[in-house]
Amino acid sequence: MARLRTTVDVIATVLVATAAGVLLWRTSETEHARGSEPRPQVERLDASGLYTDLVDAVTKGDPMATVVLIEYADFQCPFCKRFAKETFDRLDQRFVSTGLVQYAYRHYPLAKVHPVAMEAARAAECAFRNGRFWEMREELFANQDDMASLDWLELASRLGMDERRFEQCVSDDETQRSLDQQVAGAERLGVSSTPTFLIGARGQDGMIHVLTRIRGAYPYEVFEGALEEVLASAKQAASSVSKRRHG
Repeated sequence: MARLRTTVDVIATVLVATAAGVLLWRTSETEHARGSEPRPQVERLDASGLYTDLVDAVTKGDPMATVVLIEYADFQCPFCKRFAKETFDRLDQRFVSTGLVQYAYRHYPLAKVHPVAMEAARAAECAFRNGRFWEMREELFANQDDMASLDWLELASRLGMDERRFEQCVSDDETQRSLDQQVAGAERLGVSSTPTFLIGARGQDGMIHVLTRIRGAYPYEVFEGALEEVLASAKQAASSVSKRRHG
């Protein structure tokens, strides 16, 4: 009798576990079919004491804007491409081109998982030094699935760059040092994946006080809400300083 009970208990446990597994699989399949995203990782970092600068960063927008959005990205990262194609232009129109926010790009090539990421970063860095970053960015994302077959010199020439100067740049130790410094700086700020975005307020000394971190290529509305929040805080802080000066 005891042996029978044990057998029944085992069968019941297996059936429950199987049913739970099927339910979880069906739920996951449903969420995947709907294209659901994980919950946005918007982190407030006001008390973290993290600061950075924009030395040698690719920037767009008003250099005196009180709020800065810094992107750390990898040209072989599909989510970086998604942000570039689906979200960046809307943020540019709403915040960057209107002078509310300055945008900055930093390299964070994940060389261990993306074999051409570092080459692409060097090409983009050298395009930046030749005034062709945005054109190179568009080409790299457009050819992301076939990036390993790109002829860098031909691409540089097609984008209007001097081939010899570009070739010297991509093979220059200084270019690699610049990328290594960007990676080290990113990790100091808690960046470990791409794309990662930092939103900060510019101080009078030009340093950026990091206030918010977003990990992932979320829809426009996530970035809009985070930027609006920091803009409101910056406006309130500026108002308080003005009152104290004239108080």
